[in-house]
Amino acid sequence: MATCNKSRRFHKTGSKATVLSFAALCLLAMPGFAADAGKEQNDRAIDRELTTGSVTAPKLHKDAISKKLLRALLKAQTQTEGTKLERRLVNHWRTAPNDEAKALFRAGAHASRLGDFLTAVVIFDVLEQKAPKWPEVYSQRAFLKYRMGQHDEALVDVNKALKLQPNRFVALSGKFNILVAKSKPKEARDALELAVAIHPFLKERRLLGKQSKEMTQL
Repeated sequence: MATCNKSRRFHKTGSKATVLSFAALCLLAMPGFAADAGKEQNDRAIDRELTTGSVTAPKLHKDAISKKLLRALLKAQTQTEGTKLERRLVNHWRTAPNDEAKALFRAGAHASRLGDFLTAVVIFDVLEQKAPKWPEVYSQRAFLKYRMGQHDEALVDVNKALKLQPNRFVALSGKFNILVAKSKPKEARDALELAVAIHPFLKERRLLGKQSKEMTQL
């Protein structure tokens, strides 16, 4: 962590290579990924996951887990149940495809927590090359660019995440915020309505009523 804490000084050098070197220091060796289990065994494991909340089994097919958790989310009866399923889905979606991607993600998240958004973006740029089909890369980078006021670029990234994973309600909620910042209330509302259709207990659903009032005043 001491090495990662030095990331803020990298901007002063103006060297992207320096930041990439910093990211490389955080890498772990990449092991082979376990093969998928048979369908019947996979289904039983997914049902077990829904019961126990564990999302650590590497043999489970990630899309199958997402679908089952999303179906359970639609059937949720209370805010508490919806929030628990949301947390499990978000944690599941953040499961890196390999250790190299995991190390880069942690490095980027650490820089983000320090408020060093520029370094975080550069690290996520590297991560995109390593894991181009992982939606979390684009979702996180969209958030960073939104925080940096780069709304057009943030929108591009959030759309990349949604192209890979259309049911990603977190990205749809982020898209709502980006479109509000871009003064596009109707498109923003459409994104949030879709997010709430997927996750009925999404906390941001209360903003739909507020946005309706604002739109009638336009």
